[in-house]
Amino acid sequence: MPSTHLSALAGPCLLALALASPGEAAATAAAIQAPARDRAAAAAPGAPNQQQPPDQEAAMEAILGDGIVAVVGRELIRRDDVLASLASAEFRSALPGVDALLRTGQPEDQDRAADLVLIELIRRHLMTEGGRNQGYSPEMIAVIVKRRMNDLQESLGGAVGTSQALRGSGYDPQSFNERTESMLLRQTWESAITGRAAGPTGRANVDRFVPPGLLALEYQGRLNSRRIEDQASVGRSPQRYVLRQVILGLREYEGTDRANEIAAAIQRETRAGTITFDEAAQQFTLPRSMLSRTNIDPLTQQQVTLYSREQYGDLSLAEWVLDAKPGDVSGPFLFRLPDDRGVVRPAAIVVYQLSEVMAPTGGTPFVDPELQAKLRERIQEVWDEGRTERGLYEQLRATYVWPPRLKEQILRRAKRGGADAPGGLGVQ
Repeated sequence: MPSTHLSALAGPCLLALALASPGEAAATAAAIQAPARDRAAAAAPGAPNQQQPPDQEAAMEAILGDGIVAVVGRELIRRDDVLASLASAEFRSALPGVDALLRTGQPEDQDRAADLVLIELIRRHLMTEGGRNQGYSPEMIAVIVKRRMNDLQESLGGAVGTSQALRGSGYDPQSFNERTESMLLRQTWESAITGRAAGPTGRANVDRFVPPGLLALEYQGRLNSRRIEDQASVGRSPQRYVLRQVILGLREYEGTDRANEIAAAIQRETRAGTITFDEAAQQFTLPRSMLSRTNIDPLTQQQVTLYSREQYGDLSLAEWVLDAKPGDVSGPFLFRLPDDRGVVRPAAIVVYQLSEVMAPTGGTPFVDPELQAKLRERIQEVWDEGRTERGLYEQLRATYVWPPRLKEQILRRAKRGGADAPGGLGVQ
């Protein structure tokens, strides 16, 4: 079975290709990429719904050759297609985590990145085929593709300028037209299957109406959620504490004694009103790069506790914050960091000010039209995700995919698209 290991796809040059800048990556991909569809479609099996038995895998590999890594219906996906997609910053941006996997340099992570790219290519092929199967007029699609190419030529000063621009992005006019057609078919399929646009009959066949009861349920769920982000989305926020800090680096102050003296002076002089906390931060923060960290984003009581544990390994800061009044300035807190050898050592003395305690808010009333519009949009996004995955599931069931393990992976993911969609709202 052809391997999707990056070592098998591209050898040692792949990381340089995948992590290059977009311009460099496109040029490199163009240099190594052979024509992506130079094999006859007859190389694919004739029966679209029939999976190859395991004992025919070797024969299948021999028929297709080393350059083919997957078959979707009668479309072939080559190693060069995977390489070009890995080289495309635009393509990688649609797959969260791929860049991080590539940067590790670990073979298993590189293999996972290649699998993610290959599965996304298969999904896009399925969406494109779904668009074709919806019955849109090929002539209409061709007219739109031609119109887009004409618009591109007008904006780039003619055919020569367009050709040069396309080559810089790794395309020629023919491959760009194929890309545009595929993207158009994917968009029409996804818009029709989610109900965002009418289908080929001119009518929307998906009901996007969100019942008021479901809106109210979503509102209550977010209002009473433990997640601050959910509460904030409906205008509710708990009591929050606004902290500021002065960082006194021990290296710059040549040890804890001098830093502690400065910390005590800041606390004393700010209480006396002879200096403001802003002035203390401007005058005493060292290194100067730490000046940008004077202001700390507002923290809930739970976040203050977590912050105290993360910064100091105990609840000393949290206890001070909860007892302090707005305007109070703390004594010195000793902050530690691991050195180059991993040994945790004192790094800075930090002085805090509790500048404000923000009162909690009860949430935007449910009758607010803007709030309801946002809730409706969020529910519809969840439904759209589930409908898309379910549509892919049905499309995939009727399509030949080789190797079979890839089909099983996508089927499992698509099958979960409804019930396991975020928010638990299911799919209508």
